[in-house]
Amino acid sequence: MNKKLLLTAFVLFLLVFIVSAVDWYPAVFKKGWSQRSSDFCTVDSQCLVSPSGNRDFDGMPEKFFLGAKPYCIDDSQFILDFYCDNGKWSSRTKLLALELLNLANVRSPDDFSLFCAPKKLALNNLNYQADNLLVTEYFNDCHPYDSKDSYDCVNSICVLKYGNNVAFGTSLNIPVDDSKSFLRALDKSANICDSAKNFNNHFDLCSENIWYNHNTQSLIILPKGFSATSLPSSNINIESTFLKSSFDILAGLASNLSFFEDSSIFNNLYFARKGNKQVFGFLEKDKTEFGYDYIGLYMNNIGINNFCEDVIYNFDSTVVCDDSNDFLVIAKKTPEIENSLVNTWADLTAKLRLS
Repeated sequence: MNKKLLLTAFVLFLLVFIVSAVDWYPAVFKKGWSQRSSDFCTVDSQCLVSPSGNRDFDGMPEKFFLGAKPYCIDDSQFILDFYCDNGKWSSRTKLLALELLNLANVRSPDDFSLFCAPKKLALNNLNYQADNLLVTEYFNDCHPYDSKDSYDCVNSICVLKYGNNVAFGTSLNIPVDDSKSFLRALDKSANICDSAKNFNNHFDLCSENIWYNHNTQSLIILPKGFSATSLPSSNINIESTFLKSSFDILAGLASNLSFFEDSSIFNNLYFARKGNKQVFGFLEKDKTEFGYDYIGLYMNNIGINNFCEDVIYNFDSTVVCDDSNDFLVIAKKTPEIENSLVNTWADLTAKLRLS
């Protein structure tokens, strides 16, 4: 009997020792921005960076560039384009797109198109000089926080056409006043946004038609005729009206594609409206352990007969397509597949002309 009591006491002592010796954290299950990794953050509003990261560096996104990744980062922090939005990965490009969609909704609600994509797709001409350098020099080979590795200086470019006007913008991976600032690609001084360096989470006017949000380190360049002391506000929820409503319709078609409902980055994005016609499309790249690239495309009031049979399936028979009411298209591919509808995403969206 005494031996049993001694053994029980020893086991209890051992358990107490283990519990006190181990660092315990609250556990909230999270997925990484690629949907390839998953683990736990200590706060629900945090986003998972790397399961091999260091919890001592949580909330320090700059560590990502210095060889010691954080485990998680906090709400409203970002790494490159990836933005932590209250515990869910999003992108600074998406935030920029919502700002531009708001402008379109106020200034030209029935005639606009927005296209967000890498610079080579979004911009027509990169072969010009600024400050005696090719403009491409301001897009590539940057070193955030003096990192050894190089990264793009800017993320996706968003181009908004509304009425007869064009606005565009991007988010920055280096300080706005850096020697390789995107402002210099516009042939402007890198210091013109010094007065807009505040944390009010708004776009503030720098000079003429250039606006800057210091919280997200993003720039918007508006038409030169634009005259206002602040960007327009709207009385509707822009994200729900323009993105979520269209995405939810597509998600209904993707009920057997579990990765689709986790789409949240939206840094390759298209939205256009002309009268009662509307098109929404997005591309997500290198997602899940399979490295999927996939697209979603929603077209409303576009008059094309036998859209799925004659147009889509003739090109790619693996696509999920529904033309019984609106046109809904979902396509995915793995890296080794070359002949896929996914590769035509820019043609299906940016080159589309609604009339």
